[in-house]
Amino acid sequence: MKKINKIHFLIICFSLLSISLIVAVPTFNLLSGDAKMLIGEDELGFDDGTNISAFIGDEIRGSGLINDESGYVLNIDGTNEDDGKNVVFKMGDVFADQILIYSSMDDDEFDLTITDADGDDYYKGYEGYDGSDRDCDDTNSEINPNAVEKCDEVDNDCDGVVDEDCSKIIEDIITEGVENLNLTVGNSDDLTQSFTGINDVEVKDGTEVLIEFSYDFSEGTLNLTDMVVSSSDSSYGEIIITGLDLQTGQTKTVYITKVASAGKVCIKDEDNLASISGLATSACTGTNEYLVSCNGVTTVEGYTCTSVGSKYKVEGLKHSGVIENSYTAPTSTTTSSSGGGGSSCYTEWECTGWNNCIDGEQTRDCLKIKPSCKVREDQPIEIQTCVVSEEESEKIMINTENTAELNTSPGITGAVIGFVKTGRGIVSIIFVLGIVGAFVGVRTFRKRRK
Repeated sequence: MKKINKIHFLIICFSLLSISLIVAVPTFNLLSGDAKMLIGEDELGFDDGTNISAFIGDEIRGSGLINDESGYVLNIDGTNEDDGKNVVFKMGDVFADQILIYSSMDDDEFDLTITDADGDDYYKGYEGYDGSDRDCDDTNSEINPNAVEKCDEVDNDCDGVVDEDCSKIIEDIITEGVENLNLTVGNSDDLTQSFTGINDVEVKDGTEVLIEFSYDFSEGTLNLTDMVVSSSDSSYGEIIITGLDLQTGQTKTVYITKVASAGKVCIKDEDNLASISGLATSACTGTNEYLVSCNGVTTVEGYTCTSVGSKYKVEGLKHSGVIENSYTAPTSTTTSSSGGGGSSCYTEWECTGWNNCIDGEQTRDCLKIKPSCKVREDQPIEIQTCVVSEEESEKIMINTENTAELNTSPGITGAVIGFVKTGRGIVSIIFVLGIVGAFVGVRTFRKRRK
């Protein structure tokens, strides 16, 4: 076998090197022709070593670290097919404001920025960014992804939905004689917030409460568009409320000013009362009219009136107009059989509330306000039939059974039962038993010694 001389060896090495270059050159050209370099400076004061990333679509195409002194150098890996696509950048956890149009043939040098104009630590990101951490209004620090949604027709929490889960209050109340209308819900006058559950609603004239009622906001919006409130305190304290649709089972409470200090009110419970004028008949005997004494005790058809400072508080109302009533029946002159003259006065009946239902009956007491005067109407009924609810019936049964057990306990007489009900009786019994026990013990001890 012939030896390979130096010339042959050099030829062989050169040939192998040429083959290697032929294979490697296309790969080198691919990288240099498609890769893109981005150079910038850190003008925002990011921490040294903060990560910076480049995205084309949802894919990360490059990443690097920010250096406090030299800024950043970022290689963006792409292909010719990415030409014309958007490149977005993320500095730490925040998307930058800029978008770069990818071009595989050019390198770029510019500085990335992030913007927080309202100082709420949330950023708007690049144009078109709609991530959950985006500040959808960078001019208002109260609008950001961590804000509380309000009922103000604005997307406060930047989730893309306006006033979600929001129970609104529509408060276009029409008033007459109310100078400074205020509305509070749950003791708050911020009606833009979202209300849930049952809340107390107050309609006020300035700081003085006119109307109170409860509303369950879980059932929907409180719409007061058709509500009309008319109030007057000229000759008598009076108020009319119409257009307030209360929820099932709810009533309202109103306050009227004591002007005549009449001690009673006339309630006209209708929803079509047109005006204060002609609210009720003078004697309060018209249709749907109820005369109620303001003693806080008397209840008429579910209505109660209580004197509270300079106001009358009237409870149990549904629609309602309320006016002070100072009507006194006119006196009449009668002639006695003996020919003498005399005068007679008239008064009204006043009844207590109904007692508990016992054996299917309820009772109450009805007395004349002025015992010496006559009345124009018959005495109201003082006894009526009733039905005990199942719950009350069970309570009565339990009480009856407990009483029966006590009265039938073996070996205990009624006298003893009455005796042991008191602490003194118990102590006396224990004392007597102690003496008896001591006596028996002494006798036993003496017998044993003998």
